[in-house]
Amino acid sequence: METAVEDLAGRRSEAATLYGKRQLSSDAFVSADREITANLKDTRARLRYAERMANFSLGEAEDLVRWWNTALPASKRAIARLLLEDVEVFLTSACDVRTVEPGRVVLHWRKLPGLSDGRRGRRLV
Repeated sequence: METAVEDLAGRRSEAATLYGKRQLSSDAFVSADREITANLKDTRARLRYAERMANFSLGEAEDLVRWWNTALPASKRAIARLLLEDVEVFLTSACDVRTVEPGRVVLHWRKLPGLSDGRRGRRLV
């Protein structure tokens, strides 16, 4: 991916050179620059994610907590979707309650077919 980023940066520089020499129209340059910029943004994001995942180590519980506290919201969401089938949130007993009351949130954990007890639809409370 680092090579792809360097290649895209080179293409951007090449397009700018051609535009500077008047061998490329303004519309063509803007279109090419827009496409290269979008590809660069996507490739750099994937590279950052790959670097984070390469450095991720599932060690002790403290390591997981440290990772969770610094992880991107998209990464947290992906882990939650991987582990949970559903989350039920019930109404509060009073207005303006800022804490989670016991029993207000019910997590429905995902069951792996080969590891579950075979009973589908069982609720964990």
